[in-house]
Amino acid sequence: MSLYTKEEKKKSLWHPITDEDFTIDFSKPFILCADDCSLFIVEDFADMFNYLDEDRFYDVKAQTLSEEGKEEFREDYYGYMYLDEDFYNAIDCAKGECIEDVKGDRESPELFVMYESGPKVFDHFDFGPSGTPAYGDAPLLCREFAAKYPELYHVEYIVNLNRVSETQLSALFRAPLDKPKTAYVVTSGEYSDYRVDGVFSEKEKADSFAKKAEDRTIEKYNIDDEEQLRKEYWYEISIRIDNSSKVKNVSVNDLSQSGQYFDAVRFRPGEGIGSCFYFYLKAIDRDKAKAIALERFHVLLPVYRLLISLC
Repeated sequence: MSLYTKEEKKKSLWHPITDEDFTIDFSKPFILCADDCSLFIVEDFADMFNYLDEDRFYDVKAQTLSEEGKEEFREDYYGYMYLDEDFYNAIDCAKGECIEDVKGDRESPELFVMYESGPKVFDHFDFGPSGTPAYGDAPLLCREFAAKYPELYHVEYIVNLNRVSETQLSALFRAPLDKPKTAYVVTSGEYSDYRVDGVFSEKEKADSFAKKAEDRTIEKYNIDDEEQLRKEYWYEISIRIDNSSKVKNVSVNDLSQSGQYFDAVRFRPGEGIGSCFYFYLKAIDRDKAKAIALERFHVLLPVYRLLISLC
């Protein structure tokens, strides 16, 4: 089942990592989205060893992932996006000189930054309460720093990936729906005399056939409608974090066998073992439930950090 509709595939440059077979072209650098929604850039085949360092994950001769490597990718990553001509064309109209040009005051976005030395990505982990640039090199992207230390500011441009439709990270978490096909059924008669006279895939052909008899009508039905195939189940997803708000563990529990549930979130503070968010939601499978919960968690994270800072 496809992760995107055909229309969404045209818009997004992200390649979702699903159960379907996939091949990564290591001749091009790409952004990789990990299972905690952090981002990093992989320069080439050799660079991938810095993240997956076991030989069994690779076919070195073919310069590609082995089947074990693909399974590990499915466990650890949500998707990847090539830094190729299509990418640079897509972001061309969204460039800013400083971080204030591309993000809101309370926003914790995914940023693509082109330095004189090459590209780098920043994610939500680089921002503090209320979206303030707080970690790593994020504070050095501010206009104040650029004005105060122009000789140290080597940024060529900054792009908020969430503001470019083709690069939005949310594309990796869209519901798997393909546009349903339509069948035009020509019928005649009523009640016990009701019958199907013909079935067509094009309305023009159905119209032409229906006109050959006075009492014929056309009924329209969706076929291969994936919406009708979707069955969602209830899950409890627990996301445990450490004192720096970094995700330490994510577990998914199936709740479909008992009880009545509703969409909710609860929070349990803790020391030592860390605090924990619990999300209750419906999804088509465990992987999708985990993805939805992580997306909601990162929406709540700035609020959580703000409340902690006020305590």
